[in-house]
Order: sequence, then C-alpha cells, then structure tokens
Amino acid sequence: MARLSETLTLSRPLEYFIPVKLYLSGEAVLQAQPIPHHSSGNLAALALADGFLSLPSASNVFEAGNAFPVWIFRQNSPI
Repeated sequence: MARLSETLTLSRPLEYFIPVKLYLSGEAVLQAQPIPHHSSGNLAALALADGFLSLPSASNVFEAGNAFPVWIFRQNSPI
C-alpha cells in the first residue's frame, strides 16, 4: 500500500492503474506521486515510474493521503 501524494480527479469511475514514482515521507510512509501520462500505454511515463497505483472503480475522485495497493516493478524503488 502507498499513500497518494495529491488528489486525482479522473474522467470516469473505472479501475485505473496509474504510473507512480515512489518515495518515503519524513515519517517513513510510502508515498505515490502520480506521473502525468496520456494513456495506460504511454511509454515515457513507464520509463519514469517505479510502479502502478491501483485505484478502484468505486469513484473517480481519489483524495491525497488515502492509501491504495501499489504494484512495484522497478527493482531499485525506495522500499
């Protein structure tokens, strides 16, 4: 799980996998910073990402500070 670092408002309530950069906060909490992208196939965003944040289909607004599952794919991520 990682905490979303900023509020996201997405177009529709779908399940989203948002590319994110991961970092540890001053309190040693895993934070997820969304990387701007145009679609799930944006290769440039994936090159910068440490993983995907999985956002559920229950809403299209996701508040900063809420924790969501994260799928880490970069071996040298901060955890």
